[in-house]
Amino acid sequence: MKKNLSLLIATAVLFGAGLSTALFTMLYNIWELPANKALIILTAAALVFATADYFLLKKTDFLKKSYGFPAILGILLLFAALIVSVVALPTGRMPDSRQLIEIKPVAGNTKSVVLVEEIKINGEPVELRTLLPDTGWQINEWGLQSEPGAQTSITLTHDGRLQSPVEILLVRGPEYGSVLLRLGWRTQIIDLHQPDGYTELTVNLPVEIAETWDFLLRLSLFLSAGGLLIPLANLLAKKFDNNVLTGWSHSILFWIILGFLFWYGYSFTRVVFFNADGMMANGNFLPAIRPIGNDLNLILDASRSVLSGGSVYAGANKYPPLATLLFIPLTFLQGDAPFQVLTLLNYLCYAFITLIFPIRLSNRRDLPSWAWFLAAAGLYSYGLLFEIERGQFNLIAVACAFSAILIFRRMPRQRWLAYVLLTIAIQLKLYPAVFVFFFVDDWKQWKINLTRWTILGLANIFMLFILGVDTALHYIRAMTSVVASLGINDWPVSHSVASFLDFSNYYMGINPVVLRALQIILQVLILSITAYILRNAWLRNRLTDAHLLLACTLTALTIPALSNDYTLSYLVGPAIYLFMNLESNHAVNGKDFPVIPVALITLCLAGTYFSYFQKPIPLQNHFPALLTMLICTAVLSVREWRAYKIT
Repeated sequence: MKKNLSLLIATAVLFGAGLSTALFTMLYNIWELPANKALIILTAAALVFATADYFLLKKTDFLKKSYGFPAILGILLLFAALIVSVVALPTGRMPDSRQLIEIKPVAGNTKSVVLVEEIKINGEPVELRTLLPDTGWQINEWGLQSEPGAQTSITLTHDGRLQSPVEILLVRGPEYGSVLLRLGWRTQIIDLHQPDGYTELTVNLPVEIAETWDFLLRLSLFLSAGGLLIPLANLLAKKFDNNVLTGWSHSILFWIILGFLFWYGYSFTRVVFFNADGMMANGNFLPAIRPIGNDLNLILDASRSVLSGGSVYAGANKYPPLATLLFIPLTFLQGDAPFQVLTLLNYLCYAFITLIFPIRLSNRRDLPSWAWFLAAAGLYSYGLLFEIERGQFNLIAVACAFSAILIFRRMPRQRWLAYVLLTIAIQLKLYPAVFVFFFVDDWKQWKINLTRWTILGLANIFMLFILGVDTALHYIRAMTSVVASLGINDWPVSHSVASFLDFSNYYMGINPVVLRALQIILQVLILSITAYILRNAWLRNRLTDAHLLLACTLTALTIPALSNDYTLSYLVGPAIYLFMNLESNHAVNGKDFPVIPVALITLCLAGTYFSYFQKPIPLQNHFPALLTMLICTAVLSVREWRAYKIT
């Protein structure tokens, strides 16, 4: 009991200190309070917040009833860390946007003075006359000079980004005393007294203050968020199986992954995507565009056009009408906030698709370690980084479709929600319509299945007309022109059948008639393979067939006329589900493991993690790899079908 009480007090003090530190940084760095007053406020706030946290934690029976508490605590603290690390701090609170520069004579000889000859910010001189305080300083032919014994400071608030150290040119001599120089957190005291003669002294105030302030404030906000999440963690832990949670907390792999995810969010995502340059930092990995989030900006412009009474397709928008309406809430956010919100949603959807969806659909209690590895490696994958850089929302669309499948399977009374989610997915990205084959109760009830699919199809066609007939016809014409296009393209970032042939045509000069024939043949081949896998699932009455899920995913990636490489971001989830199915069948039946098709699938899947920049020209387009995966999936489906017929 004493141990728990000590931990309770320590936790309350820690998170109370976080809240007070967040307040302190704003008081001291922005409001310019003296250090002694700010310290008093810091201490008082820490006591208040720590006391409040203590009673809140005590009321929720902290560490008393939840055996799996460490696991839930780790998850929630990680979530708080990722939120704090990627969400922008309030405008005007960042040193990058408000740099406080202070020049103040230090108390000493009442006759000593300070002479400032020049101040340079980003290499450009500042007009000294504009900095002259009401009292204590005067302007002369050499610069700004303090009056003897004056303690008044010169304060310069710089709006903008500091790209180089602030340079201050001072004069040393027999009449001069000490001066205090301050930029943000850092303070320097320079003694300017020199008995023999006069000389000039240039002092550079470094610019790393912004990063220091940013780190301290984010750390304090993280501790504050953690203090609010701990009672929630205790309550959530009671809702889960304590044996599972205890197993998590005793797993080295679990804590390794949590530690990795924290530093991925803070040291990778924040620097690569949310830097001040407005462009992805590692542009050699993919063709980055400035400003970052290009595709998101296009649909937000369309949403703003709708709000102002204009057309959905006034700009370069190419998405269905309902998709434009769904993005309207983001138009009310300012600056980079829409991109940051979409990035957070994409990461959450990626975690759902790769980790939660496979385990829930397979009815397993845990994921194998290789699934965690595939998901973690995917955080650095070409497809996911491309998805985030462009501000795309394929992961959101597929997460909606996969959520609809889970709801349809597990919550029959809420199937209306499954239909709504699938409709949203289709209206965002059309191709999720292929997952309608998982909206089946029994493959033998073909009339009911066809009726359900038909109603869903008509509902989605109706949604195209939600903003009127003219808008729907405009969208249909635009999509028709994309489908009909065939030509030459040296950019290998689209892995659809049509784009692969365009890329091949650039190097081989294929006859247009042959090109069109090859397109039809390859599309028919893909649809035929998927139909064959669908047939096997139908004959076995498999409602959540793993082969069919991966086949539908590969069909969605390759059949559309344009399917850029950022859509590869959702491929790993269905692949994990198939591998889990293979592993279970091998463990139960003890049959020979299908080494060759599995090896080919994993080789091709791993290849999609890497950019075309890093591959020779014949391997730059990902369509051959996706087609190979589909063929191998069909081979695995045949093996399982034959084993089923034998038994």
